[in-house]
Amino acid sequence: MRKYLVDLALIGFFALLTATGAAIKLPFLPYHPSTLQIIPVVLSGIVLGSTRGPLSQILFVFLGLMGLPLFNELAPAFPTPAIGASPLFARTGLKAGWLIGFVVASYIAGRVIEFSRGYSAAAVAAALLGSVTVTYLIGLGIPIVVLKVPLRETFFGWFWPFFLADLGKGVLVFMFIMNTRKLLSPPQTYTIL
Repeated sequence: MRKYLVDLALIGFFALLTATGAAIKLPFLPYHPSTLQIIPVVLSGIVLGSTRGPLSQILFVFLGLMGLPLFNELAPAFPTPAIGASPLFARTGLKAGWLIGFVVASYIAGRVIEFSRGYSAAAVAAALLGSVTVTYLIGLGIPIVVLKVPLRETFFGWFWPFFLADLGKGVLVFMFIMNTRKLLSPPQTYTIL
């Protein structure tokens, strides 16, 4: 019973970290800030594994959908007026890919660490690169495919600068894990039941 309580506390803690990361806005481009949100997303998978990590991101998404102000608003330059988006859709619809991407990214980071059975530099780097990449593939894939947002504008305006910034944040996560890995026990494949 105590193990489940610890698991629930860790899941809640990483959901809170993700919400906190979303709230910290760093000036980045004139039309959109950058946030620290990707850091707790990938950390949740690396530290908690492929089950508890994604559960923390599902909890974050659930709380946001229940009305808590956890999701960043879209940048003013994004073409929501052109597609006639309602305020609710602008708040969550275009974010759907990113929110799904967070869950998948956490899973991938956790699986890589579980598969490698440790926090080697190669495993952590692969977990970070894979999770950030899949976040962008899913996060930008939905506007491109569903909303027909032009690929060129998406790549130059929304992918390239932010992807590089998030890889930079991944370097911070890498340094953190490399310096604390002796204190962490690698997650193992975890079953809920």
